[in-house]
Amino acid sequence: MKAGGSSTLTGDAASTPEQTALVRWQILRRHVDDGVPLTTLAIHEGIGLRTQQRWHAAHKRDGIAGLSTANRGTTRRRSTP
Repeated sequence: MKAGGSSTLTGDAASTPEQTALVRWQILRRHVDDGVPLTTLAIHEGIGLRTQQRWHAAHKRDGIAGLSTANRGTTRRRSTP
């Protein structure tokens, strides 16, 4: 993990989706395996509660693979003419 770890969590070009998923799992595992509340993790890790709720839902749906960086390249924004 890089110093500070934030670039790995955000999925910058230097980290792979697999690395991102692993780092996210290392944080989320404390909730899943040890029962630490997400609110506590949010405070201690400095990661938003809603973000962790999304990670948890993705993990429940797709396992650790669901924690990798989402590919947003297929979503187009609509603009008004």
